[in-house]
Amino acid sequence: MVKITISPGVTNIIIGILLIIIGIILIIVAATRKGLLLKMLAVIMPLAGVVLMFYGAAKLTGRSVSKLLENAAYPPLRGNYDLAGTIEGYTPDPVFVGDKVTFTCIISNDGKDKVPKGSYMLKFYVNEDCVWYDGLTDAIRPGSGFTCGSNFTADKPGEYTYKLEIIPRHGLVDANTANNVITGTLLVRESVKDFKNP
Repeated sequence: MVKITISPGVTNIIIGILLIIIGIILIIVAATRKGLLLKMLAVIMPLAGVVLMFYGAAKLTGRSVSKLLENAAYPPLRGNYDLAGTIEGYTPDPVFVGDKVTFTCIISNDGKDKVPKGSYMLKFYVNEDCVWYDGLTDAIRPGSGFTCGSNFTADKPGEYTYKLEIIPRHGLVDANTANNVITGTLLVRESVKDFKNP
């Protein structure tokens, strides 16, 4: 006897399609008959079907529903794009407890085509806490870039990790994602007395 197994993702898609079909039938019926419940079902069924289809597709592809929705809303941008990040450094140096540390970052386009406005996000982390975020990003011409910065206050001594992250979105396909995450460390000292210039 042959056993046929259907993955949960496929099951969700099939149920989603059936709900959409039922919803369309209910819309046709609701147009000729009175009844609030019938009209509500005519709206809810297709919506539930679409949600189930996206959920099923997410299970099949291993991607999140939000990523699938973004891909549906923003088809891939074709072009030669290469967003690159650099952390130039930070001030003050050395850093002591209570200092406001300012990082200087450079975001550039190493590709051959202009990176569209808003097609990427910037995030800066200190010890995995996001201390700066920019979602309203500017367009970048090929071979050019811009300088941006982030601040945080060192509240205790020790080694801190920092990270700049460039996140392509809205269909932008980055040719080289290896230069989209830049990391580093800095040492925060207890007080000026603890620092001895070698």
